[in-house]
Amino acid sequence: MKEKPDINLDLDSVGGAMKNKAEQLIQLAETKFDLTNTEIKLLQAVIKGEEANFSSDESELNDPAIAPGWDKNCTLRASLIVWLCTDPIACQSLTYLGFKITGANIEETLDLRFASLGFPLIFRSCIFLGMIRLERAKIKFLDLSDCYLTSYKDYDDFGTELDISLEASGIEIMGDCFLCNGFISTGRIVLDRAKISGNLVCNHGEFVCHQGYALTLNNADIQGNIIGEGLKATGGISLFGACISGSIECCRSIMFGRPQRNSILAQNIQVQGSIRLDGAIAFGCVSLQGATIGNSLSCDNSFFINIDDVVLVIGQAEIKGVVLLGQGFLAIGKSRPQ
Repeated sequence: MKEKPDINLDLDSVGGAMKNKAEQLIQLAETKFDLTNTEIKLLQAVIKGEEANFSSDESELNDPAIAPGWDKNCTLRASLIVWLCTDPIACQSLTYLGFKITGANIEETLDLRFASLGFPLIFRSCIFLGMIRLERAKIKFLDLSDCYLTSYKDYDDFGTELDISLEASGIEIMGDCFLCNGFISTGRIVLDRAKISGNLVCNHGEFVCHQGYALTLNNADIQGNIIGEGLKATGGISLFGACISGSIECCRSIMFGRPQRNSILAQNIQVQGSIRLDGAIAFGCVSLQGATIGNSLSCDNSFFINIDDVVLVIGQAEIKGVVLLGQGFLAIGKSRPQ
């Protein structure tokens, strides 16, 4: 019988090699940045594929409302993260696990426009003090769960000034996108023409924009589901021309449309599954004009209000399943069903 080879794994050697690799990355970074201890901790974590956790042991101190008073020991520069992602030498130090940063205060604009990243970006319970720019980027997976995004002045395609938190037009995400579980944005989230191969998860997220729609997915291609149970959108949601291979599940959500704007603009949307708005509250018109829905439209126990104007538009829509506007459904305003 053939003997198995005796393999002795020298853990000290492995640990030493990992330490040397971290030291090399730190030395390389020091040629570009005057590193803080917090940033060194980040570099040491990404080398190992580990979480870089900067949150306090006292949960109340992690509240985004007191972010200006956060300890400087949790502050990272976005420019360092961009450098790690895009520098041809530095990015070789990242593992397939990419970034997992928790409880950090991230300064500056995180600008990864047109970047192709072969790893996930995971930020949890972080505060972004600058805008996030991901236009035309390619990312494995994006997680901004429980993050707080401040806003930045920018302009839309028509030259209108807007407060924008995340500009990700044309982004390609090869997995899921999480904007959920305590996620808060104080400016518009732009996912127009985005292609998301998994689910867009917005459960219990809060989206705010004072100049228009708070979340836009115009002409987006979502190959999974849009899951938004309990989300709140102050400014409304626009999904004009979007294609969703799964379903839209936004039960018990709250949408506030701005004056003369829809709470939900979903004209010409194509949904292979169902649209469920059970228990939702919508202030402003819900427009599904020209929509194609492969299964049912359910609005049981929902409350739609648009005083002195149209509250629900489903003209020219093709709904292949049932339309449920019965149990507990209440609409105040005009209707335009045909």
